[in-house]
Amino acid sequence: MIYRVSHLTEYVYRQPVSSSHHQLHLLPRAHKHQMNRWEELSVDPAPARQHHRLDYFGNRTTHVEILEPHRRLAVLSRSEIDISPRPAPVPNSSPPWETVRDRVRQDVTVDQLAAYEFSFASPYVQLSPGIVDFASKSFVPGRPIVDAAVDLMHRIHSEFVYDSTATNVSTPVDEVLAHRRGVCQDFAHLALSCLRVLGLPGRYVSGYLVTAVPGQPRLIGGDASHAWFQVYCPGPREAQGQAQSSTQGQGPWQGQSPWQGQGPWQDQNQPQGQGAPGQDQDDNWIDLDPTNDVVPSDKHIMVACGRDFGDVTPLQGVILGGGRHTLRVMVDVAPLPSDADADPDADAVAGAGTDADADADASNDGGPATG
Repeated sequence: MIYRVSHLTEYVYRQPVSSSHHQLHLLPRAHKHQMNRWEELSVDPAPARQHHRLDYFGNRTTHVEILEPHRRLAVLSRSEIDISPRPAPVPNSSPPWETVRDRVRQDVTVDQLAAYEFSFASPYVQLSPGIVDFASKSFVPGRPIVDAAVDLMHRIHSEFVYDSTATNVSTPVDEVLAHRRGVCQDFAHLALSCLRVLGLPGRYVSGYLVTAVPGQPRLIGGDASHAWFQVYCPGPREAQGQAQSSTQGQGPWQGQSPWQGQGPWQDQNQPQGQGAPGQDQDDNWIDLDPTNDVVPSDKHIMVACGRDFGDVTPLQGVILGGGRHTLRVMVDVAPLPSDADADPDADAVAGAGTDADADADASNDGGPATG
């Protein structure tokens, strides 16, 4: 399925801003199930300098420097994304969670070390005794890691209330756990806290969600950027440390021969995308969306991933001046016919929006929250 995505972020300042510097995470990553057909990023006022790079986590990052005085900043990202369905995991066939924990601690290969970095606390993902108690109900001894992670997703969805007024970007995970309320960002951080408190790697994912599909229930969290999490589940060769070429179909993925060295997906013949910057070649991360209690397939569009929200903030920066400000975010994700041509002259934004009045000084802009 092809989707046209529009994401507008607009700041209106009460006082003039003399200059500003911003970092953007608005250009989607590419991976084997997600291909970027066309994209455009516009900034008003026009930046004096603008450059793109890949950050430490492989996310496509844009830096802009605005040197002219302004009272309004508008950043519009538009893209057309071709999404193919992801194969469904077989939770009970994944290795025990203790095996994964021990493997990432002991294995010094590049892939395992890269995953190990995501098993520690981070600024928005705290570890505490309360988190241990909550996580242990899903991660009982010997339970397959994907089965346990899916159960954790189910529990967060059933035990917590989606409430956009209950938290803000700085609300601690322990407070979310105590009040059982929050938004997609909070639920992703809570899930990551549960994984990492047990020594398991988990990644925070920021992106978009298709909320309106004919004949299907509307999903929650699509009126702004959405957030979910990933759990690390190495393929059987990595997890068990040996090859058994005569063994078939024992990996955690439907129809997957675990000794082909191709990663734990049921179908290895998916399109590889166009090799755009930030293409994610790692198949060992399993996406889970606790806000909607679903395993993401072809209705979740990844933009960036990292340790937590702070690594993937859509727009952040430092400004001189501005005072108080009003923030408006508008996101629209619309399906297109599969044979549609990329249309750079499409309407800018025709989706739902949010408005927020900022009570604090705007000199250090942390950017809009998700979900």
